[in-house]
Amino acid sequence: MRKPFVILIIIIIGVELRAQLQYDNQWIFSFEDDTTSILDFRNDSLVIQKVFQDLKISVSNACISDTEGNLLFYTNGCEIRDASFTLMDNGGGLNPGDINEDQCQWGYTAGHQSILALPSASNNKNYHLFHKRIVIDTNTEIIIVNDTLFHTIIDMNLNNGLGSVVQKNQPINSTRLSNSYLNAVRENSGTGWWIISGIYNSNEYEIYFIDDNDQITSKIQSIGIVIDETDDILQTIISPQGDLYIRAFADRGIFLYDFDRVLGELSNPRHIDFTIEPKFGGAAVSPNGRFLYVNSLLELWQFDLEAEDIEDSKVLIATYDGHASPFASTFFQAQLGPDCKLYYNSNNGEDVLHVMHNPNAKGLACNFEQHGIQLHTSHGISLPYFPSYRLGTEYPVCDTTRLIPTSTYFPPPSNDQVWAVAPNPTGGISFVSSNKPMTSEGELRLYDRSGRLLFTKDFGKGLKALEINLHAYPSGIYFYQVIGGEGILHVERIVRR
Repeated sequence: MRKPFVILIIIIIGVELRAQLQYDNQWIFSFEDDTTSILDFRNDSLVIQKVFQDLKISVSNACISDTEGNLLFYTNGCEIRDASFTLMDNGGGLNPGDINEDQCQWGYTAGHQSILALPSASNNKNYHLFHKRIVIDTNTEIIIVNDTLFHTIIDMNLNNGLGSVVQKNQPINSTRLSNSYLNAVRENSGTGWWIISGIYNSNEYEIYFIDDNDQITSKIQSIGIVIDETDDILQTIISPQGDLYIRAFADRGIFLYDFDRVLGELSNPRHIDFTIEPKFGGAAVSPNGRFLYVNSLLELWQFDLEAEDIEDSKVLIATYDGHASPFASTFFQAQLGPDCKLYYNSNNGEDVLHVMHNPNAKGLACNFEQHGIQLHTSHGISLPYFPSYRLGTEYPVCDTTRLIPTSTYFPPPSNDQVWAVAPNPTGGISFVSSNKPMTSEGELRLYDRSGRLLFTKDFGKGLKALEINLHAYPSGIYFYQVIGGEGILHVERIVRR
C-alpha cells in the first residue's frame, strides 16, 4: 500500500468555527486510483486535502471525527479505516455475504444513507456504526437492501488511539427494512439517539433507541399511507431541529411527519403534491428549519414550511447549467455542513460538489453555486451522512458566522522554497522570509478573509525578505501570496492582533 501523503491544495478562507462536538468536520471522497479528497472544516478555514490511500468509496460512505474535528475513522461499508488511512484493527468484513465479495474492490452500494456513525453517550471513546446489508432476492434475482441492519462498535481507546472494532455485524432489525435511508436524531435530553428506518412496502417504521448506557431497543409504528418500494424515493431527512421527518419521492410527492424526540414517535402526517423528472434527486432542510429544498437531477426548488400554503410557496432556485466534469454535473443528494451551507453531489460520480451558501434565505438569496467545490477525485456518487450531532447540546447545530467563499482559490506553491512569516500573530508589522533568494521580480498580494484583494507590493530579484504592514487594517485574519516568475510561490495566513 502506498504510504499516505497529504497535500494541501485548496485553501478556502473563513473564520474560526466556534462550536465543539465537531464530529462532522471531515468528509471523505475516494473512488479513482489511490486519490482521496477530504473536506476539512476544522479551525478557521475549509481545506480540501489530497490524500493517497487505496480504499474505494461508492454510495455507502460514513466517516466521523473526534470532538475537536480530527478524523477518527471512515468506511465504505466493506471495511473500516483508521486515521492513518490503514485498515483498523478488526475492521474488515463488514456486511458479510456474496455482495461484499463482489463489490468491495469498488465500494459497497447498499444505498445512500445506508450507513451512519454515532458517538456513544456512555463512553466518549466509543462509537457506533449502523449499516444495512445488500442481498440477492431469490425470487426476483435483483439486489435489495434491508436484509439486515447491523450494529458495530469501535473503541478508540485501543490500538494506541487508532481504535479497534470490539463488536461487529450484530443484527438489530426485527423485520425487513426499506431500501437505503437511515436517519438519526438526538433524544430530547441530548444523551441518547433515535434511529428511524421505513419498513419495506408498508406504512410502518422501525424506530430504534440507543440510551445513555448504549442499550438498544426498538419499536414499530404505523402511520400515514403505504409506501411502495418501487416508488422513486429522492431522499429521507430529519430537520436540523429534529422535529420534522421528511420523505421525498419523484412520483408521489413529499410526505412530512412531526417527530417527538422525547417519545420517539411520528405524528401529524401531511403531503405536498409534487412530481419531478428525471426521477432522481435529493432533499434538505435549511439550518433554521424554515425552508425545504427538493431537487431533481436538473432543477432545484425551495418550499417555505412556514407558509400558509406550503405547496404554493414553491420557488425554482436553479436549473442545471450544463457543466460536465467529465460527465454531467447534475444535482443529487444533499447534506448540511458544519458551516450551515448545503452541499450537493451528482449522480454521475463527478469531481465537483454544488454548494448553497445561505439556505436560510428566501428565494434566490439562498445563493446556490453550481460546481462550487472542486475535488481531487470523483466522489463515486457518495456523500457522507451526518445527523445533527450538536442538537440538544450547548452548541449550535451549525455555525452561520463561518463565512467560506468557496470560489477563492489558491494553487499550491510551484517550487521547493521554504518560507516563514514572523511575528505571527502581529501587532502590525511582519516579515515574510525565504531560504532562497528570489530568482525573478514579483509581487506580494494581501487578501482579507472574504477573498478581497487589499494591496499588492512589488519586489525585485534576489530579495529574501518582504515586509507586510497591517497597521492600516483592523484585527482579524488575512492571507497573503508571494508571486514570482514561476507563478504562486507561497500562500499563508497571518493574524492581526
